[in-house]
Amino acid sequence: MRHRRHQKEGAAKVQAGQCRCTPLRKASRHVSQFYDAILAPCGLRTTQRAILNHISRAGTLPYGHVTSIAHKLDVLGLS
Repeated sequence: MRHRRHQKEGAAKVQAGQCRCTPLRKASRHVSQFYDAILAPCGLRTTQRAILNHISRAGTLPYGHVTSIAHKLDVLGLS
């Protein structure tokens, strides 16, 4: 309970000019656009690369799991 009250007090102190949410979101979009431009020659987007990295870190996967992932990518339009 004390933690929530502290959060509310801190949030009340933040004025419109001090909010960092919008600049952070803009910076995130710029970073994504940069990576999208770098990956464009490979035919990949940042979101697809993230999924492929996740698969790579998982190691060897059963064939059924791979086909399930491929189907989800197709459904989401990421293939």
